[in-house]
Amino acid sequence: MNFSSDDYKDIKPEISIVSLIDVVLLLLVFLMLTTNFVLQSGIEVKLPKAEPTVKKAPSELTVTITHKGNYYLNGKVIKLKGLKAALKKKTEKQPENILIIRSDERVQHGKVVHVMDLAKLAGIKQLAIATESAP
Repeated sequence: MNFSSDDYKDIKPEISIVSLIDVVLLLLVFLMLTTNFVLQSGIEVKLPKAEPTVKKAPSELTVTITHKGNYYLNGKVIKLKGLKAALKKKTEKQPENILIIRSDERVQHGKVVHVMDLAKLAGIKQLAIATESAP
């Protein structure tokens, strides 16, 4: 048996990029699936401008008030009379809910305050007012 270095001269080192491509594609798929997308509702509301200070909460309810006087709870039309009961029902399931009020800047201040009062009566402890980032 002769173990000379001449036997290994024919073998060329290669890098298999198939494994590398598989890993990169898996990372890409993982990142695409775990990225959180913030979806805006399709309700036309012109939000007032302000500096952003609060990030999105893990569990939240959204009440939208349009300039025409329509009310929406999480994107679904709701009457003002039924808003308190709906908020109370959602609060019983998740007591740590945060209510975000999205109000058109043309809506009277009294309507926003009324929604805030209904939320307080329904047991919601945290409120936030949605705004757009100032330029």
